[in-house]
Amino acid sequence: MDLSLITLFLCYSLGVNIALYIIMLITMVYFKRPLTSATLHLFRMSNKKSGFIEELALEYLARFETLVIFFNIVPLIALSFLA
Repeated sequence: MDLSLITLFLCYSLGVNIALYIIMLITMVYFKRPLTSATLHLFRMSNKKSGFIEELALEYLARFETLVIFFNIVPLIALSFLA
């Protein structure tokens, strides 16, 4: 495999992951209440746990962002140094 092919793959992968992150972020901002109530209903939890569900969603977004940085941006920077 050529370095340019791997770099192109990482660029496309980064674009897809950033698009997914933005969609999830917009969904969490504008549809927080319906998503929380649907999750509480799905898992048969009381309404007292809604703060816990919101924390889990924000933690998920933070972990996704960290993984995107670790698996897409860092290798892309390393490949740009090699090229």
